[in-house]
Amino acid sequence: MLIEQDIAEVVVQRRSEAWRSTYYYPSSTVTLESIGLTVAVEAIYERVDNADMRVFWAEFTGY
Repeated sequence: MLIEQDIAEVVVQRRSEAWRSTYYYPSSTVTLESIGLTVAVEAIYERVDNADMRVFWAEFTGY
């Protein structure tokens, strides 16, 4: 699982899927089957507050 620091993007690579990258963005949920966890992308970034993320969220939400 790779969590981008400048935009809200999560990349998951699974051995069971030949290490193919699956990308997740806001309004998505990520399921980590090996530990039985499902989490919303927004929850991962909930407390991130930096200039890049403020710009990203403004562009993403249109505000």
